[in-house]
Amino acid sequence: DATEDARAAGEIIARLAERFGHTGSIRDLFTAREFTLGRLDSEAILPVLRAHTAPTSGADLGAGTDFRDQTRAAGSAQNKSRGPAPWQSVATPDTIPEPNPDADPEGALYGQHVTLTGDFEPYDKGVLWQGIAERGGQVAKNVTKKSTLLIVGEWAKKTSKEKRAEELQAKGQEIDIWPADKLFAELQLDAEPPF
Repeated sequence: DATEDARAAGEIIARLAERFGHTGSIRDLFTAREFTLGRLDSEAILPVLRAHTAPTSGADLGAGTDFRDQTRAAGSAQNKSRGPAPWQSVATPDTIPEPNPDADPEGALYGQHVTLTGDFEPYDKGVLWQGIAERGGQVAKNVTKKSTLLIVGEWAKKTSKEKRAEELQAKGQEIDIWPADKLFAELQLDAEPPF
């Protein structure tokens, strides 16, 4: 029901505004939190996105196309003119840090072969890799037969790394699968989102 959806969205926005002590417009709230408002009109369907990746007009999306085409065009427009694409936030860094040999051997990450999958916003994977290595964990880009721990961040569906870990578990390999918040707690990070 569109009416119920609109009412629920309004309640969410009102509670966010209240949480941040915001008394201005909705547009000001979104701008302050580095988001851009979505829009639905005859020119385009623009979703709510992070400000640095959001299309700003139907031209960015290729006006006159259907929603699927607009979504593909949005990705293309973002790559060309608006900085990093949204999936770049989940890209793996180029350099894998070496495990700290002086880390606490009793720590949960010590000696583990760790792979990350998904999005760990607000944290960059490089920062998380450093934290894992500092605690004696060996970071890997992919799930392999050496893997002992997979950390799963937010993602719309099950990732290929998560599927691979489950396949190896089914074959008897001991691979733990942690949610992102367990890693954040282990690294003593503030896991509260920035908005």
